[in-house]
Formats: sequence, structure tokens, C-alpha cells
Amino acid sequence: MRAQIAFIFLILLSSNLMAKTIRIGGLKHIPPYFNKIDDTGIELDILKAAFTKIGYDYTLTVFSNDKRATQLLRDDHIDAIVSNTPDTVFSNEKTLYTSDNIIDFVDCAITLSSADFQVTNFKDLASKSVWAFTGASKALGKEFYKMSQDNPLYNESGDQLTQPRALMKKRIDVAISDINIFLLRAKQDNYKFSDFKVFTIAPLTPRSLRFKSKQLRDDFNKGLKVIQKNGTYQEILNKYKNLYRPSCN
Repeated sequence: MRAQIAFIFLILLSSNLMAKTIRIGGLKHIPPYFNKIDDTGIELDILKAAFTKIGYDYTLTVFSNDKRATQLLRDDHIDAIVSNTPDTVFSNEKTLYTSDNIIDFVDCAITLSSADFQVTNFKDLASKSVWAFTGASKALGKEFYKMSQDNPLYNESGDQLTQPRALMKKRIDVAISDINIFLLRAKQDNYKFSDFKVFTIAPLTPRSLRFKSKQLRDDFNKGLKVIQKNGTYQEILNKYKNLYRPSCN
């Protein structure tokens, strides 16, 4: 009996060793896009499906900030970094190859419904207490960057999941966040959508993978196109249809 168990274990171990694995870094726990607890999410499911189409059996996810992920990529400990396509953090990385668009983040300005001001442009944020996601000043354009530098009440943090509570407790005036991340967390905190006002402040923020290998980038793009054409991509969006709004309003 023990010999049979050992034999089965060796078969399973051999299968795992033979599995073709892709290693993706730069992930953050930001449901509904990436959920570290159960290794799911809209963006992660899309990545897994695309890599499966080009022969990868397993997707290894490495949760880290962009700086750490960049070093891991340089050292060949991961194969790709997921990030905002326009993120200037990677502007000095001349040897990285950027994939086609995976999905769009929907970055919005969010206030309390009771707030006595509107956000029609970045100048409206000049005197407000603003909490934005990490990297917002480098992802949302030159005008937003200028506001972030001129406003002493501007702050960035990677802990987006506490933004709804900070707004409700009036610790900040404005949250800059992807609306889907914000609303899912607000719902989990038992807040209602009617508690907030949402303003469009920028175009959609495309998401992509960055690779050291041009060939791997090209292969991924092919896999992505396959799932977009065969309906798999839309099936993933449908799976999360109640969690993904394609616009601020």
C-alpha cells in the first residue's frame, strides 16, 4: 500500500515538474481584478486563459509592488509584470516589451453624495484632501501630475481597499480609484452606491503585461487574440458582469 502511495506521489510530482509555468509579478490584492485569497479575478482569469492558449499549464502569481517586480524580472525570477500601460515607472526600462491591452481600469474621482462641490477638472481638486492609488500621478496625465505636485493635501497609497471607509468617515474629500475596486469594497463594508458621487476625470487606463522576451510577448498577444475571437474573453467578462463597470457613470 505504501509503495502504491509513493508511486502515485512520484507521478504527481513528475507532472508538476513537467508543467509549463508562466510567472507573473506586480500583482496586488485588488478585487475584482486580482483576488489573492482564491487566485481569481477578471484580469487574472484573462491572463490564465490567454497563456493556456499558447501552451502554459500553470500561472504562478507573485504579489509585489512595481519596484520589486521590476527587479524580479531583471533577475529572471518572473516572466512578466502586469501594470498600467502608460505607467512611467517603466519608462527607463528600455528592454521591456509591452503587450496588447488586457482590460481597462476605470479610474474616477469619488466623493460623498453630500459633498458641496463637483469635480469637472483637476483644478477642482486643488484645495481638496485627495487620496489616490499608488502611481496615479504618473498614470493620469500631465495636468493630474501638476495638481498632485501643487496640492499639499494630495496623497497616494496602495491600500485602495480602505478608501470607501476613509470617505465615509470624512477623513478625505476625494478618492481617486478604479470604480470597480472602490464599489466592491464599499459593498463589502455595507455602504450603498447612493452614498457616493462619481466623476469621470480621465480616459480609461489600459492594462498590459511587460516582458523581457519579445517572443514571449508576441506569443501572449496571439493567445489574447484567440480568446477574444473564440468568445472566452467575453465569457470571463460575463462571469464578472455585476462587478465590472466599463465607465465611471
